[in-house]
Amino acid sequence: MKNLNRFGALIVSVGAGILIGTGLNFHNSNTTVHADQTLFSTSFETDENQTFPENDLNSRLGSSNLSNTFAPEIDGDLTNQVDQDSIKGSKDFNDSETKQNLFDSDLSTKFLSNEDQGKGIWVSFSLEKAQKIGVYALGSANDESSRDPKNWQLYGSTDGQKWESIDRQTDQKFSGRKQWKKYQVQAKKAYKYYKFQVDKNNGADMTQLSELKIGTGNKDDNPGPSPMMSSTLSTGPKDAINQQNNMGWTGKKALEFKGSVAKNGHAYSHNNLINDLNIKVNRNTNLQYKIFPSNGQHDYDNNYDYEFTPMYASINLEFSDGTYLSQLKPLSTDNFAVTPQEQGSSRSLYYNQ
Repeated sequence: MKNLNRFGALIVSVGAGILIGTGLNFHNSNTTVHADQTLFSTSFETDENQTFPENDLNSRLGSSNLSNTFAPEIDGDLTNQVDQDSIKGSKDFNDSETKQNLFDSDLSTKFLSNEDQGKGIWVSFSLEKAQKIGVYALGSANDESSRDPKNWQLYGSTDGQKWESIDRQTDQKFSGRKQWKKYQVQAKKAYKYYKFQVDKNNGADMTQLSELKIGTGNKDDNPGPSPMMSSTLSTGPKDAINQQNNMGWTGKKALEFKGSVAKNGHAYSHNNLINDLNIKVNRNTNLQYKIFPSNGQHDYDNNYDYEFTPMYASINLEFSDGTYLSQLKPLSTDNFAVTPQEQGSSRSLYYNQ
C-alpha cells in the first residue's frame, strides 16, 4: 500500500495544441459488497478547499523542447477570477454567441446582441475578490466591423449597485477582425464588480465583441517566462461536439493545458495539478478523469490528425516513496497503458469530444 503525494499531467510528442480535462476522482471498489468509497474528487471549483497551482512544473520530471507558453495579453490578467455565475447584461442573440464568451480567452467566439437594435449593450460581472485594475483590453469579433463598439464606458463597484466610472472612450475603431485594443486606466480603488457599457457602435443594429479582459497592469503579477506547458483554470471547451460549451464535466470549471513544441524532436512537460494529498492507494483503488483534446482552431472536421499533440496526454501520480504511477504501466478500462505515449499511440482519444 502506498500513499499518494501528487497529481501530475503529462504531454509529449510534437505539435501545438490545447488539452482540457477535469473531474478527477479516486475511489476504492469493494467487489464483495458492490460499494464504492470515494477517497478524493475535484472539479476544480473556486469553492473547493484545495488550491490549484497554476503553471507548476514538476521539478523532478521537468520539461523539454517547448516554447514559452506564458504570453498574457495584458499584465496581471484577472480573467480566471471572473465568477461565471455573476455574468449579466443585454440579451444574447443566440445560444452560441453569449456574454460568457467574453471571458473564454478565445478570439474565435463572441458576444452578440440585437437588444434595442444594438444600443446601450452592457455586461457586468464580479471577481472572486476586489481588485484594483490598471489596464483592460477588448477583442474585436470575426465579422461586420459596423457591429464593433465605438463609444463605451467601464465602471467599477464595491457592492454591485452603485457604479463609479473608471474609463470612457469615444470614436474607437479596431484595426481588423480578431484584434486587441488595450487601455491603461487608473482605478480609484479596488472593485469586486465591473460593468462594461457600449453607448454607441459603428452603425449596425447589432453589437458584438469577442473578448473583455481586465488586469492589474502589474508585470510582477504575470507568470514567469518558462519553456514549459501552461496549466490554468478554464471554463471548459469552446467547440464541443457532444456537450454544452463553456462548462466543465462535473462542475463549472475545467483545467486547460497548452504548449507549443520549439523544434522537431521529442518534447514533453510534467505539470503538478494537486499537491500534498494523503490517500492510501491499494490494488482496488481506481482513478477516473475526463479529458478533452482540442486543437483550439475549431477545424476538427477538415484537419483531423491522429498525431495531434493533445492525444499524447495522461494523468500521472507521484507516491510518497518517490515512485510514479506511469512507471507501473497501468492499464485503462479499454486495455491501453495510461501513459502519454501509449494513450496517443492507441488512437483511443478523439479531439473536440
